[in-house]
Amino acid sequence: MGESHVYDKAKYHRGDAAQYGLGERHAAHHIAYFVRWLLERGLFSPERIAGGDVPRVDGRVDGTRLLDWFSREMDDCLLDEALSEEGDRFARDYYEERYLVDYVGVLAANLESAYHVAWSEENWQRIAVVLDRRHAEFLKPKRRWWPFGGR
Repeated sequence: MGESHVYDKAKYHRGDAAQYGLGERHAAHHIAYFVRWLLERGLFSPERIAGGDVPRVDGRVDGTRLLDWFSREMDDCLLDEALSEEGDRFARDYYEERYLVDYVGVLAANLESAYHVAWSEENWQRIAVVLDRRHAEFLKPKRRWWPFGGR
């Protein structure tokens, strides 16, 4: 088996967050929102979360404790090995190229930086709508550009 694919790590962003006078946790918010969405949509590897004791309330991911879980169980990293096959395909297609554009557009457009986005249920709901839409687009069959032959 090859090396793990690293989508993102909070440590990549800690220096930038610190330049704004923000704590280390702010460097993980954008990743943790995506991780929460993956968890709630069943796109995490069952093996990865079996021993991880994901914080839940009434069967849903507990957003108030997720940041601590993400730091403790995943070392503030999003890796391909933590995802289901579908989750990995979606993350490869979307996360690295378009997620931050959507994240900033939806949550940080009027803030000093993307690191100023607060960790809140309201923000989670706003970005989850976008992620649901992007995932639905991802799942749609791609139309072939060649109009001739086969179906």
